[in-house]
Amino acid sequence: MRLLISICALFTLVLAWPTSLYACACCGLDNTWAQHKSSLNNYTGEVLHRLNIVSGDFDDAPVYQNSYPVVSVRKAKDAYIFHTKSGDIRFNYKNLVEHRTTDITFITNAKYKYSDNADIYHELILRGNLLIPDAIRSSFEPDIPSAKLQKSMGATMIFQGFGNACIEGPEFEKWLIKLNSKDINFQGQGLVKSKSSVNK
Repeated sequence: MRLLISICALFTLVLAWPTSLYACACCGLDNTWAQHKSSLNNYTGEVLHRLNIVSGDFDDAPVYQNSYPVVSVRKAKDAYIFHTKSGDIRFNYKNLVEHRTTDITFITNAKYKYSDNADIYHELILRGNLLIPDAIRSSFEPDIPSAKLQKSMGATMIFQGFGNACIEGPEFEKWLIKLNSKDINFQGQGLVKSKSSVNK
């Protein structure tokens, strides 16, 4: 009876324990993949908010060869504002983040022995709208009909990294963003660090 009470008490303690304290104690899981969507108010959203963009560059390749280096990045409510010499590029995202994971060994090597390695590929995906300054949009005008060349256009932003089955933040190293358009090639990429690892 005492054993049963102890087990129930331990189970209750685990359920009541703050998610941020145990969510990242997972090992790698071979032969697995997963994806789920969640609000920015949960643990995945907390990880996202701890990510700092430390460098980056936008371009319109391969159609054009214009490059727009990111001077700095500012976070606003549900937005990233990329400061460039050609003006601010603003990404307004929805209050929803998609987390995708894939065991990279499963993809690259089908014949291997199971092991709990930290070889899980992670993506945090945000969807929203990219607001492009007039100085950059004008470079598309000769070739893109004005009806398709809006100031605000649909875009997708992805944070990429490798780690264990669960996420903490420091495993993310790169960000990518791209317009959701067949007519306009405009994308950005750069490096990212978690707040917990910026000074390391």
